[in-house]
Amino acid sequence: MVVIDLDRFKVINDSLGHRAGDDLLREVAERLKRAVRGVDTTARLGGDEFVLLLNGPVTHAEAVAVGTRAIQLMEPSMRLLGIDVHISPSIGIAFYPRDALSVDTLLARADAAMYSAKERGRNNVQCYAEGMSTVTQESVKLESELHEALRSEQFELQYQPKVDTLTGRINSAEALIRWRHPQRGLLPPGAFIGIADECGLLDDIGEWVLFEACRQAKAWQRAGLPHLRVAVNLASSQFRLANLVDQIRRALEAVDLDPQLLEVELTESAVMSDAEESIVILEAISSMGVLVSVDDFGTGYSSMSYLRRFPIDKLKIDRCFVEEMTRRPEDASIVGAIISLAHSLQMKVIAEGVETSEQLALLAQLGCDQYQGFFFSPALSPAQFVALVKKSNAGQPDLTEDEAARTHSKLAGVKRLRR
Repeated sequence: MVVIDLDRFKVINDSLGHRAGDDLLREVAERLKRAVRGVDTTARLGGDEFVLLLNGPVTHAEAVAVGTRAIQLMEPSMRLLGIDVHISPSIGIAFYPRDALSVDTLLARADAAMYSAKERGRNNVQCYAEGMSTVTQESVKLESELHEALRSEQFELQYQPKVDTLTGRINSAEALIRWRHPQRGLLPPGAFIGIADECGLLDDIGEWVLFEACRQAKAWQRAGLPHLRVAVNLASSQFRLANLVDQIRRALEAVDLDPQLLEVELTESAVMSDAEESIVILEAISSMGVLVSVDDFGTGYSSMSYLRRFPIDKLKIDRCFVEEMTRRPEDASIVGAIISLAHSLQMKVIAEGVETSEQLALLAQLGCDQYQGFFFSPALSPAQFVALVKKSNAGQPDLTEDEAARTHSKLAGVKRLRR
């Protein structure tokens, strides 16, 4: 028994619509029929999951060869609504009678092998082995608990300060999600975001983050911190949602928040996956007054011709360059080049993952505008964040970010004159 699940089908279904999704499923079915023999059975279980019954006796190598052929048949793109779409399968195989004697158990074990294929990077074939069922059961349990977490408001946001490099003033924060699990305590995103993505909950969680971050920014404003901007991360699938701009507008209007107090962060790969479409989406977001940042910059493959066309306000230097910049001259050169590029395009630069005073000193020397990281502070609860802002910004003028930038420029000019 061979179970096949399509990787990231939900993204295509949500972005292009259900009719395009149905066309894709029909094309996948036709291709799968070409992967098997005339004596075999192909079927769709539901959603984007298919099953193949290979009429035996079938050897291990022959079954794997069918799975491999199915992967190869999925490689050519499919034309949907004038767009070339690529789909990949994760495939699990279980053998009768070696792995199970009943149909239900055999299907469950092929399904467990399929989940193992997903965990190994997707687009591969795995055969059932002892222990896979336990892992699958844990994944299913966690998926169920995630649905309950969203319903019963078990998620919460913590906020990591973004600090002006030269003045040391906190002028914004990045919202980072945590899960207050009833039994396991406070969980970081790495413990559940992957499962949320697989089970189609990531966009719903992202929408909750957006609305909650806007609510918190407004609460800070009412508490006497008028110029604190909050940044939220948009997942690639959320960025491609047809109603994203409306979602952002509703989040702002729900609490009457100034759009300039919201910043959205997108990874470089998400922005570049369909550059022309990204321009349209980013322009719509930017026209509302919301700031746009490109996260993990330097790890993808940005085209300079597109980068200058994107309405981007900030580039965020990936932590992998910051981590080694004081020990590896080439990383320091990359950081310096990113800063120069951003400034030439009238963008600000923020470095993430700053953990030492040496890193901060070098970033300041290179002209980096902002930084965040454990050297200044980890992510904090809203109450802890407010206390830190009041303590750190005490005695300093309450500047907007534009005013802080002008101060930054003046201070940098003084430093150049001194050199």
